[in-house]
Amino acid sequence: NRDGIGAVVSVTPDGGNPAARPVLGGASYASQDSLQLGFGLGDETSGLVEVLWPGGILNRAEARSGETLVFPEIPCDYSTRYDHFGRYVSCVARNLGHLVRERVVAPRDALRFLRGALSCEDDVHRICTGRHHGNAEAAQAALTAF
Repeated sequence: NRDGIGAVVSVTPDGGNPAARPVLGGASYASQDSLQLGFGLGDETSGLVEVLWPGGILNRAEARSGETLVFPEIPCDYSTRYDHFGRYVSCVARNLGHLVRERVVAPRDALRFLRGALSCEDDVHRICTGRHHGNAEAAQAALTAF
C-alpha cells in the first residue's frame, strides 16, 4: 500500500487543536480523490503530524509551516508496549536506515522521522525518549546514525 490508502492523518499545530483526514482510494464511480492531503497550522510555524496506518501502526513527525511532507510508513509503533526502549529505537533506526539506502527518504528526513519517533508523550505511553527511561545512549546512537 505505497499510497497509504486507508491511513488517517492528523495534524496538531503547537498549542492548537488537531485536524484529521483519511486517505481515500475512491470518491465515486470511475473517480478518485487526490492522495495528497492539505492541512494548515494557522498562525503557528510548527506542529505534529501523526499517521495511523491501515495495519494499526502509529507514526509521528514534526510539521513545519509551508512544507510538503511525504511520510513513509515506519513499521514500529510508538504506542506499542516494548519491554525495552532500545528495541523500539533499534526498530525505528533499522527501518529508516533501509529507507535511506533504498533512497526512499533523504538522510536529513530520516533524522527528522527518528526524532519524531522518539518524541512520544510520557503521560500516555510507556516508551518515549531515552532520557526518561535510562537509555539516552541508545537514542543518541540512533540519532547520529544518519
